[in-house]
Amino acid sequence: MSSYVDVILRNENPTKSKIETFHYQVIGNSQTRNGTTFIENDYTTLIGYNEIQKDSRRTVLYKLEKINQTCSGLIFQFAENFSQITSELELRLNEGFEVEEILNHKNILDRWNNEKKRLKDQFKIIPNVNQLLDNYEKSIHDEDKLRNSLFYVSLTQLFFPRVKHLLNEIEGVKKYERNRDLHGFYFGLKIPIIEELFIKKIENNQIVATIEGRLDVSKIKETFLQAFKMLYGNDTEQKDISFTSRLQIIYDENLNYKEGSLDEFFEVKGVHFKKDKISFTKLVKDE
Repeated sequence: MSSYVDVILRNENPTKSKIETFHYQVIGNSQTRNGTTFIENDYTTLIGYNEIQKDSRRTVLYKLEKINQTCSGLIFQFAENFSQITSELELRLNEGFEVEEILNHKNILDRWNNEKKRLKDQFKIIPNVNQLLDNYEKSIHDEDKLRNSLFYVSLTQLFFPRVKHLLNEIEGVKKYERNRDLHGFYFGLKIPIIEELFIKKIENNQIVATIEGRLDVSKIKETFLQAFKMLYGNDTEQKDISFTSRLQIIYDENLNYKEGSLDEFFEVKGVHFKKDKISFTKLVKDE
């Protein structure tokens, strides 16, 4: 089956078309505590990233290689299998470098339909596995929900920080502020976040983009708090919920990703927390 990008390439002059895939080594550490249960997981993977510009159309090919992780528990195996369903993505970006459409969404659904029976059999020991699979299926069928679950949390957000359109003609330091929602929490909660962006040119025409995030307390609603009260007690207050993040990307002179890191922390009443540290480095091709 021809992909969207295959069609683009067939319409290009082959002597002028050169699509280069950059590869990145990713190292990550995730720590989660819920009550007295503490889990730490170290992992590595390779990412392939390929950006194609044709007229005003901007397309990205993104590929996640198999993840190697230290935790071998069923829930981690479960998550790893889910990540393979969406490991190859063809994406259209808008002018703000935000993912606007998953162009190979149908291929992802086909992959899911081929795998879900195997996953059900393999992980039948997990309590409520049918419900977990049903919830995932609902999410994956809704392209908007799938985009939110993929590009605004964890590893993938390192490669889609939505700042590249701000990097031209940088002199000194530029500062911006924006809002977003953090998805992927209990009950489908969206956590409102304020982000401050700092962009600076450094040596060799490289650019550093730093994004610092914090909880947007002005947008916290009672329904949001009520969900946490159900989990952590009726005495849970807004001040008991904290979130901080720091994402830093270094771009080379051609505005390609060179290296980056993410440090993200979420805590409720000191009882539950999730801490993620992820970094990536561009691999240099052998001459």
